[in-house]
Amino acid sequence: MEPETYFAGGIAKLVDGHLQSRIDELLPWAYATQNVAVTA
Repeated sequence: MEPETYFAGGIAKLVDGHLQSRIDELLPWAYATQNVAVTA
């Protein structure tokens, strides 16, 4: 995963109101799994 893509996606989710209780979804290993599932 490209660092720029990870940071841009994480920041976009935070700006869009990502819940603080679900912050673990924004960790690199969880974020990579979500993106692979979406793009596959």
